Amino acid sequence: MKSIAVSALALFCFTLFALIITPCYLNAEFHALLWAFLRVGALVAALGSGAACVFGLYRHRFSELATGCSLLVFAVFATFVLLEIFFMFYPYTFGSGKTLSSKLWVKWYWHTNSLGYRDEEVRLPEANNTCNVAIVGDSFTAGVGINHPEMRFTNVLQSKLPAGYRVFNLGVPGADTPDEYQNLLNFPARADLIVLVHYINDAEYLTKLPAMPDAQQQQTKKGTEEWFWVKHSFAVNYVYYKSMQLKQKWQFAAHFKEQNRSLYEYLRTNESTRQLSENCYLQPACMEKHLQNLNRFVNYANGQCIPLVVILFPKLTDDFIDFSDNYINQPIAAQLQQWGITVFNVYDLAKELPEYDRRVNRSDYHPSARLHWATGSRFYDFLSANHILPLNCPVRGN
Repeated sequence: MKSIAVSALALFCFTLFALIITPCYLNAEFHALLWAFLRVGALVAALGSGAACVFGLYRHRFSELATGCSLLVFAVFATFVLLEIFFMFYPYTFGSGKTLSSKLWVKWYWHTNSLGYRDEEVRLPEANNTCNVAIVGDSFTAGVGINHPEMRFTNVLQSKLPAGYRVFNLGVPGADTPDEYQNLLNFPARADLIVLVHYINDAEYLTKLPAMPDAQQQQTKKGTEEWFWVKHSFAVNYVYYKSMQLKQKWQFAAHFKEQNRSLYEYLRTNESTRQLSENCYLQPACMEKHLQNLNRFVNYANGQCIPLVVILFPKLTDDFIDFSDNYINQPIAAQLQQWGITVFNVYDLAKELPEYDRRVNRSDYHPSARLHWATGSRFYDFLSANHILPLNCPVRGN
């Protein structure tokens, strides 16, 4: 009995230790392999402790019911340990950085320069002796979910440009239109062509409402109940967020079907959509405010005598792609064209691909590597056809 108790205690301690060091494994810049080894070692040791418990029960000739129950528990625990080890080496983006698998992806694939961009270092004065293309945007531009930066449309464009051209990727995940404007102003190298990449959530800054105290308390309480396992277990975290996505998708589909309305009517009239960025564009005052912020790019480019091109990405899901083009991108494109701005709409490119070929994965709505490549290639042809390339940028002295 004593050996069984010791094995059970070891099982508990090793498992708890493996889960507690999750932040160390994710955040360690040096000796990351050491933390991974410790975590795997603790899980394997816990698995061995569980096996010792089962063997001890069998050796002491406990009842068949007790032995059978212990085997069942051990089988569940062994499955959990194996899944935990698998998912701690499974980088998978969910469209946000909240999940452990997303944080793991960032740890493995996200490397930034001294300015905070996922790009090569900006070296002055060398950058003043090249023709510079500054591409400003958010996570679509930065390439969230794209493992290798050379697969992004900005890098594809760079590969097609002749020698003497440099494409700078100024993509920052979560940036909205005012943020992107500040990023452009703060960029140390002068741009000879400005490319603004616009996505629907660039107007989210206009939809943020103060949270209700009751809702905050309810969310805090729920988060506390699920905190340990969701925050520390890779397997539980993955299953939890995957199930939450499926639940939200099912609830949206069921509610939308119940309403028996068009997507336009649903967004305009449903109270739960107030904070959706899609809804903002349907409100005249909200759209006008957003266009005013976009106009800041136009005024800056005109004042600096720099050509400006805007790339419009639609929402990449089948249920929203047509709506986002008809009610969001086309009105924005019409206004930009009135201001004399050249617009490249990715809608036709995206529609050529099935939904799950145009997205990074089934849980992430960022563009896939295939859509990035098509966008970069077509955008180069578009710039040439509209006589924006070659740029009028003679080599400048130091």
